[in-house]
Amino acid sequence: MALEKRTFYGSGKVYGVKLSSIVYPILNKATILSNLAAWMVEENQMGYVKNGFKFSISTETLDDQSDLGEMRVNLITKEKGTANFALFNANAETVAKWYPTGSISTVASASGSVKVAEVGGISNMDDSLFVIIFHHQDTQYGDTIAVSVGKNMQGFDAEWTPDKVTPFACQFECQPYDDTGRLYMQVDTPVGYPWADFSGATVSSISMKTQPTKTAYSINDELDVTGAVITATYTDTTTADVNVTAAMCTGFDSSTAGEKTVTVTYESKTTTFTVTVSE
Repeated sequence: MALEKRTFYGSGKVYGVKLSSIVYPILNKATILSNLAAWMVEENQMGYVKNGFKFSISTETLDDQSDLGEMRVNLITKEKGTANFALFNANAETVAKWYPTGSISTVASASGSVKVAEVGGISNMDDSLFVIIFHHQDTQYGDTIAVSVGKNMQGFDAEWTPDKVTPFACQFECQPYDDTGRLYMQVDTPVGYPWADFSGATVSSISMKTQPTKTAYSINDELDVTGAVITATYTDTTTADVNVTAAMCTGFDSSTAGEKTVTVTYESKTTTFTVTVSE
């Protein structure tokens, strides 16, 4: 798909998953992907983005040259990520969740319970982090999801104006979501991708489903894996068949006669098959 065909009109849903009860950092790519479908549910939806989503990464570099102008060091020493957007349709729970000093309470009255959000007061700050998920739905070219982990650094600013919608400005200072220093993840999907069925499962084991067509070799022959197929079993118990390539194989040696064990590696998992080399 040509990049120019993917157009974002600034609309989308925003979800936030609070990390205050999680030992940080424990997230990684597999964890995030396997939880996206579970996180993108109504109870985690904070509102809608209708005027754009901006994620910025700034870098600090070390550029050191000798007295003769020879480059000695040229590298990035620090990265800082910031997510900015205006949130629409935010309710009291949203305000309480996303702002660093916010709290929510339920107050009973004769006409029914009401939700009360309160913000302000440094002593209320719980230093929470959020997985921030912006989901742009596109039925023509496929959805895009932007994921980052951050803390609201904007504070709280609300102004109601007659006959106008009221956006809540959000500015999240983003932090690495795992110990590799990654600040941002973008997931592009095919049209109609079934998010409800997505698990982000990883390969737990592999096994030989079909042996290669050629199993008998002469001295100095090259490996031929035509017809070889493995079955990969995933952590969610699903399976998939994968054609074996020569690049996946190690241990083949036709310089001497005998039975040879060939190891197949796929997604860090291994299985084997045997071939015979004859003089």
